Amino acid sequence: MKNVKKLLISVFALSALMLGACSGSQQTSSSTPASSSSTQPTTTSTEPTPASSDAEDSSEEESSAEEESSSEEGPIEHAVTLNEAPTAGRKVVVHGWNDLGGVLDIAAEVEGDVVKFSLMPDDDLTGYLIAELKEGKTFDDFSFLDPEDQTQIKHDWTVVDRQTENITSMSATAASWTTKRVEVSFDTSFTTQFGTERVAYLNSWRLESAEGAGDGASKLDKVVNGKALLLSDADAFELVVLKADKTELILGEQGNWDEVVDAESVQSTTVPNASLKAYYSANKVVLVNDGGELVTHEHTVTVNEAPAANHKVFAHGWNASASFTAEATVNGTSITFDLGTDDLQGYLLAELKDGATTLVAGQGGNWDDVVLRQTNNVTSMTQTSVTWMTPKPTETSSYIAIAQGGDWNNMKYVTLEPNERDSKADTEVYALNVALSVGDLVYIRSYFSATSNGWLHYDQIKADSPVKTTAFEKNTDNDGNLKVKLAGNYDFYCTASEIYVDAASAA
Repeated sequence: MKNVKKLLISVFALSALMLGACSGSQQTSSSTPASSSSTQPTTTSTEPTPASSDAEDSSEEESSAEEESSSEEGPIEHAVTLNEAPTAGRKVVVHGWNDLGGVLDIAAEVEGDVVKFSLMPDDDLTGYLIAELKEGKTFDDFSFLDPEDQTQIKHDWTVVDRQTENITSMSATAASWTTKRVEVSFDTSFTTQFGTERVAYLNSWRLESAEGAGDGASKLDKVVNGKALLLSDADAFELVVLKADKTELILGEQGNWDEVVDAESVQSTTVPNASLKAYYSANKVVLVNDGGELVTHEHTVTVNEAPAANHKVFAHGWNASASFTAEATVNGTSITFDLGTDDLQGYLLAELKDGATTLVAGQGGNWDDVVLRQTNNVTSMTQTSVTWMTPKPTETSSYIAIAQGGDWNNMKYVTLEPNERDSKADTEVYALNVALSVGDLVYIRSYFSATSNGWLHYDQIKADSPVKTTAFEKNTDNDGNLKVKLAGNYDFYCTASEIYVDAASAA
C-alpha cells in the first residue's frame, strides 16, 4: 500500500536508490543497495504477440500502471540556509535518521551559505543534520557500508570538521552550526617563545545548566592555518600550547594533558565571536578577543630584603578554580611580575635556591626541593610591599612556629638551640627573648632523634611555668596550640615532651 508510511530500514535502501537514479548524488542507506553491476541490459522479447483479449487485459494493466506511476510524487528538493557558509572546497553531507534506527546519508550540493539536497516522499526522516568534512575528506570517508554486514552503514565522525544542530522539521529552511570558526593569530612574543612549529589547541566548554541540556559539552580543536573551532554557545575557553615535540592533545580518562602541555592561557569566560590573538607575557599565554588590545596584569612590589643576585624569584597566585605561576623580574628589593590575570584570591613570592631555575606548583611539583624562602600570602592586588617569611626549618630540627595574629599564612619560625650551657644538649633545647603579640598561635617541634622528639602544644606547658596561665591559653582548635593573650618577650626551654616558659630575662 503506497499510503502506508515506510519506516523499515529496507525502505531507506529503496528510497536511496530511487533518489540516486533521479539526482545522481552519492547516497548510502542502512540496507544493501544494488551493486554497480545490477543494471540490466536491454533485450529483445521472444514471446508471441498476445491474442486480442489478452491484449486488452494487458492494455488495461499498462494503463493502470501508467496512472499509478503518474500519480507518484517525485523527489522533494530541500534548501537550508546556514548561519555561516561551509568552507569553500569542503564536502558537505546530510545525515538523516528515523525512529526505528534507519539512517540515510546524502552528499549535498553547496551554493554559498545554502545547502541543497533531495529526498523521496517515502523517506520518513525523524531528523537530520548537516556536516562539513575536513579538508580533503570525501563522502566515502564518512559513510560506507559495513563490509561484514551490507545492511548496515558505518560512520567515521573523526573526518567531520563541524556539524549543525539536529533539525527535526522537514520544512526547515535555516540551520546553525554548533561551533563557530575563529581566526587565531600569534604575535612575535608568542612565536619567539614557542616557535612557529608549536601545536596549539582551543579548548571550549559549556557549564552545567539547571535544565541539564548540554551538560558536559566541550570542543577541543587544533589551530590549523590560523583557524580553529569553538562551541558557538561556550561559557568559557582557553588556549593550550604543546611541548616542542608533541602534536596531539587528548582529553578524558585516557588524556595526556600533563605529559604534552607546555603552557596555557588563563581560562576566560569572555569568548571571542570571530578572532583571537595570542601573546606571551610573563610566562603566560595572554588572549585578546575580537581585535582588542593587549591588557597586561603587571604588578611591582617591594620586599623587605633583596633576593640573592643569582637567585630566581617566582610569583605564585590562585583563585577558586586555578593557580598561576610566573617568573618575576628582580631589581634589588623591587619585584615585578605578571600572572596573566588579576582575578586572584591571593599570591606569594618565592625565592629559589642556588641553581634552581623553575618552580612547579601543585601536585607533583618541586616546591620543597627548590624554594629557599617565600613571602606571606598577599590578598590585595593593590598592596605594594611584602615581607619574607622566615624559612621553615626541617622536621628533623627543633623550632617554635608562630602564626602571627593567628594567620597560618603569615608564619614566623624561631630555631631552638641545644642547651649546652647546662649540659642538656641531648635532652633540652631553648630560645630566649622570643617576641610574641596578642592573638599569635604557637606550637613547638622538639627534636633530638628519631626516637626522641615531640610536637608540643598548650597541654605540654609545665604547671610550674610562671606565665602559663597569665600569658597563654589553649586555642580552641583540634591541636590545642598556645594562644598568646599577653604580649611580651618570653624564654622557652623544651624537652621531647614538656615546655617550660617564663617572661624573658632580657628586655
